[in-house]
Amino acid sequence: MEHADTAQGSDDRAHATEAGHAGAEPAIGDGAGSRDDKASRYAVDVDLTNVNTAHSLAAGAVAPGSDVLDIGAADGSMARALRKLACRVWGIEADKVAADVATEACEEVLVADVERIDLAGAFEGRKFDVVLLLDVLEHLVNPQETLASVRDVLAPDGYVVISIPNVAHGAVRVQLLRGKFSYTDTGLLDRTHLRFFDRPGALELVEEAGFTVVDQMTVRSRLEETEIPIDRTSVEGEIAEILQSDPDSETFQFIFVLRPAGRAGNDSPPFMPLRYYQRKLRQVTLDVEALQAQLRTEHDHDMRRLRVQLEASQADADAVRRELTTVTDSLSSSLEAERESRSRAEAELRRVYETRLFRSTRLARAIYARLRSLLASRSR
Repeated sequence: MEHADTAQGSDDRAHATEAGHAGAEPAIGDGAGSRDDKASRYAVDVDLTNVNTAHSLAAGAVAPGSDVLDIGAADGSMARALRKLACRVWGIEADKVAADVATEACEEVLVADVERIDLAGAFEGRKFDVVLLLDVLEHLVNPQETLASVRDVLAPDGYVVISIPNVAHGAVRVQLLRGKFSYTDTGLLDRTHLRFFDRPGALELVEEAGFTVVDQMTVRSRLEETEIPIDRTSVEGEIAEILQSDPDSETFQFIFVLRPAGRAGNDSPPFMPLRYYQRKLRQVTLDVEALQAQLRTEHDHDMRRLRVQLEASQADADAVRRELTTVTDSLSSSLEAERESRSRAEAELRRVYETRLFRSTRLARAIYARLRSLLASRSR
């Protein structure tokens, strides 16, 4: 096993890959412009009300209060979002500059290439409720082996969330038909990608690694909205018809929630309140987009009726977005208050224990040990 350095932060810090949170999403993280290029290249702004980014959708699939392993933690953008949900995050990041930034948000960040370490050994038996591999697998020499190794660090009811860019997006297809295959700094054809997946290929990878898909989402991007320059008006005839008939021609990324195959009771997705609201908001948003598209083609006498429907749908979307924000803030506040309450209780126990009279009494010591055990069990 390759030696893994540890970047010190709030406690210690977890592991990394050469990829970081790479590829499909642009570097739009808060304050990215002021950081080192390596630390900010894959920084993202994880906004739970944005239901069309992989990191936001993945965050919505994480239960509040979870212990999370973020493989390819980059600068800790994801960890910062999950801390608001009272989660504890460990990270793996190959780039030390990025890992140093991530230490501000993680329990531990191990500076290492995930393909050259023993995950279970590196974390000394620690088990995680959720493991994230967001825009990472396409950067690996053997993604199947790495994904399979994640089972060793999953808790009994744990699950994995992965995101993978779709090489069969319409923009890539059109570029190939024009005799071009040009790499870009980030996105579908990120120049650091070693592997490329369409939907069948991604599902085959999951199955061969020993996992089952229990939930799936997509990030959508129109033909002209990727980093590959395509003029939609120039795509006509049979090619346009083929793209319009295939929903995955506008799929930018696949997001899969996985459970180990063969584990009893693991055939259904976990229920997440934030994910519920994200799905609701996504549907309302799609309704708005459909009406907007219809507005562009309807005759003038239908415009007023459609505008009323559009305004109602937009109001619904705004209302659900406010609900999602309220639920997020409420969960974060209540879980933080509970954590502070436990900390105060532990501090009071330590104060009492340190008194001479208390330490001289065998019964009192036994009571103290029992209370500490109860507090520890509640924190898990």
